[in-house]
Amino acid sequence: MKIIAHRGASFEAPENTLAAMRLAIDQKADGVEFDVHRTRDGKAAVIHDDSTLKTTGMRALVRDVSMDELQLLDAGCWKGPQWRCETIPEIGDVLRLLPEDMLAFIEIKCGPDILPAVAEVVPLLHAQSLFVGFSLETMALAKQQFSDHKVLWNLELLKDEAGVWRPETDEMIAAVRGAGLDGVGLGFCDAITGDLVAAIHEAGLDLFVWTVDDVEQAKRLRSLNVDYLATNRPGGLRAGLA
Repeated sequence: MKIIAHRGASFEAPENTLAAMRLAIDQKADGVEFDVHRTRDGKAAVIHDDSTLKTTGMRALVRDVSMDELQLLDAGCWKGPQWRCETIPEIGDVLRLLPEDMLAFIEIKCGPDILPAVAEVVPLLHAQSLFVGFSLETMALAKQQFSDHKVLWNLELLKDEAGVWRPETDEMIAAVRGAGLDGVGLGFCDAITGDLVAAIHEAGLDLFVWTVDDVEQAKRLRSLNVDYLATNRPGGLRAGLA
């Protein structure tokens, strides 16, 4: 099971910054996960929300400002004074930082209009990039654009009024395979059982689970043969699983 640093080592460092990525590298994560939004000038900014408010204290929609304007904002001091002057990176800034053998899970948080900006850098900078996102349509288009890279569909399993987890496993697998994708990303929940993992693998798909910081939960998922596990604490999880 590969340990993927969720937004970098975001428990200790400010999420989606180069500091968080460097810390993930130092903590021997197998990969990092980070989010991208399209800016006004067509760049891929590394930030989770569509607004800058949470991590900078300044309210602006990412799609309405340029990459240069975004990088004037302080995206680190909210986490602590030692992170002051950390900025919002562009996708290429992160990919240049990563070792060649480190996985990069790029979560597309907006629509397919960001794909040209991503295509400018990913093939040149990082062969170990994967793509994830909640829009099945956007992920299908990403797979068409990046046929040499794995693309996974993110979703959360939820119980219906009868207590049945939805979507059902067969329905989920059919949707992923129908879109030509390589796997599924699931939010951590009790529905992730040995039968579900086996069904996903029997369909020839990968399974990415997010976000787990508890060592005992991580041990259970490893025993189920989950392929990738996202955590905010890659160093702590690595030590606990050793």
